[in-house]
Amino acid sequence: MSSPAGGIRRQVSTDELDSPLLSYDEAMVRIVGAFTPLPPVRRQLSGALGLVLAADVIAGDDIPAFDNSAMDGYAVRSLDVVVPGVELAVADVAAPGTVTKVMTGQPIPEGCDAVVPWEHTESLGADRVRITGVVEPGRFVRPQGEDVRSGDLVLAAGTMLGPVEIGMAAALGSAELLVHPRPRVGVLSTGDELVGVDEPVGRGRVRDANGPLLAATVTALGAEVAAVERVPDDPDLIAAALHRLAAVADLVVTSGGASVGEKDWLRVLLEREGTLMFWRIAMRPGKPVALGRVDDTPVVVLPGNPGSVVACSHVVLGRALRCLAGAPSEPRTVAAQLAEDITGDARRTVVHPVRLRSGVAVPAQVRSSQVLSNALGLDGWVIVAPGGVTAGSTVQVEAT
Repeated sequence: MSSPAGGIRRQVSTDELDSPLLSYDEAMVRIVGAFTPLPPVRRQLSGALGLVLAADVIAGDDIPAFDNSAMDGYAVRSLDVVVPGVELAVADVAAPGTVTKVMTGQPIPEGCDAVVPWEHTESLGADRVRITGVVEPGRFVRPQGEDVRSGDLVLAAGTMLGPVEIGMAAALGSAELLVHPRPRVGVLSTGDELVGVDEPVGRGRVRDANGPLLAATVTALGAEVAAVERVPDDPDLIAAALHRLAAVADLVVTSGGASVGEKDWLRVLLEREGTLMFWRIAMRPGKPVALGRVDDTPVVVLPGNPGSVVACSHVVLGRALRCLAGAPSEPRTVAAQLAEDITGDARRTVVHPVRLRSGVAVPAQVRSSQVLSNALGLDGWVIVAPGGVTAGSTVQVEAT
């Protein structure tokens, strides 16, 4: 194995430098096409929040299963109360000319068709009440099947399970659900210059922000971090790390070593150790993004500049993880009016950060893809086609 201290370098070919760029739209198609939902598993309701259903949930019963009272009060026959001030006897068993005490959720006694709340009655002793108003049929009655009918499709496959969906499944008696599991992701930072977060920096050394950044991004996207590693620009060490991570993850994401420098090994290693599906997108930031496989595990290769990592995580990693999780591949969007021109790029699609202010998208300042602070406080991204977009245009802001 070669030594990272040896400054290992590779030969950069003219073909690499001149290789064509994949259009942004074509790259998105290829990314989505490269990922399919993970095989379904059964999960208890307590562990299903945020997961995507893999099978329809059909109601086996009516909800509610019987007509029941919506209020604490008296069950009555509406025909007995057609004028205000009617006095009726209180009985344990419903009969014409009587009322029966009911509490919220209790079944409506046979023969009764309405409920009078306590506050609409006057007590005339232990066994007689006066009804102060007129009662309409069905008043304060929750009919059987009002919520769900037996046989109804209640939760469709592909539904993201939020708190309401979990509650609905519980009401249906579904203690377990068939879902797509959270993708497990291996995170790899590469670079001779990288040191740990708690280590001192000096000339030529920087703390590894990308590892924690990507691990947090993975979690924020609803996936699980399987492992995080950091290795220098040594092809053998990088290859070994790729194989280790591929063994424990559904997807590996890397940062650094993606371009055409003498220490940029990722494209070469994908070809040598597995499969290179594409490399280089006509996108800014993120031109050297690559997608491949190692040991049949997909590998997303991102640039090393932290600002680029943020933008490319949104564009590439987010789509990949949503596809694996069985969710719609595209991010959520909101329409907004653009406050200022975004000049864009003549030949590349620009992923530009914005902040939202009362329905207006304000372009954020972008000093350099190396600058991570550019991304603080962002609300989303505008995908700007070559040529730019002018102030006042309606744009679709992709949520972070």
